[in-house]
Amino acid sequence: MPPISSLPKAFVQPFLRFVFFLLSISLFAQTNLKINITDSKGESVPNVTVKGPKEQQFKLATGSSTIDLGGTKATLPDRIDHLKFIKPGWQTSSVEYFEKENELQVILEPSSSKNNPEKKTGTSESPANPEKVNLAQEEQSKSIHVKVILENGTTVSHLRLDDQHKEFVTSKNGAVTIPAARLPYIHIKGYKILRTKQPSSDLVIVVAEDTAKPNLEESIESVVNQVKIEQHQLEETNSIIILEINNILKRLAVEKTLSPYEKKKLRNYLKRLTDEVSDGDRQYEENKTKRDELLEKLNFMLLEKDSINKLNQLKIQKLEREKELERETSTKRILFVSFIAVLLSAVVLLLIFLMRKVSKQRGTLQIQNAEISEQKERIQTVYKELSDNIDSAKLIQNAILPGKALVRKAIPNIAIFYQPKNIVSGDFYWLYKRGDTTILAAVDCTGHGVAGAFMSFLGYEILNQIVRENKELQAGEILSQLNLKLIETLSIYGASGVNSGMDISLCVIDFGKSSLEFAGANNSLYVVRNGMTELEQYAADKQGIGGRQKTSHFQFKTHRVSFAPGDNFLLFTDGYADQFGGGGLNQKFMYSKLRSLFIAMAHLSPDERERMMEQQFKDWKGNYEQLDDVLLVSFTL
Repeated sequence: MPPISSLPKAFVQPFLRFVFFLLSISLFAQTNLKINITDSKGESVPNVTVKGPKEQQFKLATGSSTIDLGGTKATLPDRIDHLKFIKPGWQTSSVEYFEKENELQVILEPSSSKNNPEKKTGTSESPANPEKVNLAQEEQSKSIHVKVILENGTTVSHLRLDDQHKEFVTSKNGAVTIPAARLPYIHIKGYKILRTKQPSSDLVIVVAEDTAKPNLEESIESVVNQVKIEQHQLEETNSIIILEINNILKRLAVEKTLSPYEKKKLRNYLKRLTDEVSDGDRQYEENKTKRDELLEKLNFMLLEKDSINKLNQLKIQKLEREKELERETSTKRILFVSFIAVLLSAVVLLLIFLMRKVSKQRGTLQIQNAEISEQKERIQTVYKELSDNIDSAKLIQNAILPGKALVRKAIPNIAIFYQPKNIVSGDFYWLYKRGDTTILAAVDCTGHGVAGAFMSFLGYEILNQIVRENKELQAGEILSQLNLKLIETLSIYGASGVNSGMDISLCVIDFGKSSLEFAGANNSLYVVRNGMTELEQYAADKQGIGGRQKTSHFQFKTHRVSFAPGDNFLLFTDGYADQFGGGGLNQKFMYSKLRSLFIAMAHLSPDERERMMEQQFKDWKGNYEQLDDVLLVSFTL
């Protein structure tokens, strides 16, 4: 039969009213017996099973209850004589019937270890059918006496021992009786079990306060266990009440008449049962509401805790990413600083190497005047400044290049477009004047930037040295001398050498004789005669200065070119023609466009030619990167 608490309330209340109605109009007699069960001290003894005739059995949850034995009052004494009172560990001491009050007073006492003979009437005995013994009796028959103490020996009273089905509370001296079968499942709230010992028949549990805060999962589990315990207790109570109601119904079916006193007592008894059901339902609902609120709060706290954990995880991941980025940035910074240090070290080593070479040649060069000494000191100064700051190299390079005023003093009608790719350049123009003779060159050294700039320093110095030591050299001989001295300086020969050199176009102009000599190493000379629109080209030798060569004694060809006033000449390096651009074309400027540009600007003034060369280059390059150093030298004789 299901517990009465599981029945709908709308059914329970009408059902009890119907029972009252039957009692009011019943014409059948019933025989109800009130039983008071106490011990020898007068204290009530609960949980006693009463066995009667005809297989009747009643379980009394409390020490005072009313049972229906059936039959009539005449047969009541005989039925009382056949009653047996069963409680494990207890035995019947005395049974006394008060006929006027229709009450039975029963006194039980704990069973002794001696084999006392059982009384004939009302003695304790084992039930005839063991299957009908409930769980409470079974556990009680295997109970054990437990005492709870702290490590210092102090007893702990009023502790709640929980085995997930029922709670046990210790007495003032810390003792409690627990079913032995439930002992492994015992949990003491607020304490942790350290050890157990059994110096005698009693079991001693040594505990200590649990200072660790229970987590939310343990709190939820505790609430669930509490719900199970209360539900189990409510089901037990309801089972007893249902059994009592069934007994009343059986009595109504058997008895024909009821005395007014019996009806009154029965009404009071049913009223008490009704109150117990109502109180139980109400208490269960109140507890259920509180538990639902607590579970909802715990669930919210779990969600909040989960959100905090996720937020902390995101913060940790963010910090790890920031640390990783910081490590990568630090690594890149170290690599950059290391690269700069290596570059500067290489520059210093190159300077040391060149200075040693110059020092070795100092002993063999006997003819040196004050200007060469000054120039050498200047170059040494340039070398020292390059090791400190590349910007200083730019200043030095600009310093060694002839200024516009100096150049136009030698050749008045001259235009120069000079645009390095980097701060310093591997391209440079060179001018030397002696009497009526002016020597002009456009030089393209291998590479650009710092490497090209160092090569330009060497080229500039060697050219000065050649023309100062040799006053009567043709253009081709100057290039041959430059080739030989550069190879000697850099110790370059065969496949084992460094492929460092230069391309050059050089003109020796004799204004007294109105003649011009040209020699070129890979770079040619363009000429547009005065009033003409056609271009003449004097091809250069397909041989560079320095670099890897089969022989260092290559003889460059000298071209003799006569000129008339108004003739225009162009010296150049390859940077202008090789520049990519043209908007979306991504093409080189090419030499064909360079020749067309030269023809178009031949009749313009020097300043106009410079602006035109610069604007044309800027328009063609656009947003493309400049690939090389650029040098154009246009002069009119």
